[in-house]
Amino acid sequence: MAADLTARLAELEASLDEFDTKDTAPASVGDVFNALLGEAKTQKGSDPVIAAIEPLGKSFEGSEFAEINCGALRTLIQQMLAALSG
Repeated sequence: MAADLTARLAELEASLDEFDTKDTAPASVGDVFNALLGEAKTQKGSDPVIAAIEPLGKSFEGSEFAEINCGALRTLIQQMLAALSG
């Protein structure tokens, strides 16, 4: 359901408030983002922005950090929220 996905994305975005914009996102946050991205692609995969977003990887195998900083991750979440609301 889109409302549930939107709520989860909004909650994930809010949880990023505890990090500095330039902090590297924890891998666990990246894993949650990837799960929500998969659901967004199922619901709105034809949206060009959602289609362009790739799942996050880790800095290196076994790393505790994703390959993205918290500011960039917040931007991706905001774009997903905009696509889902339209």
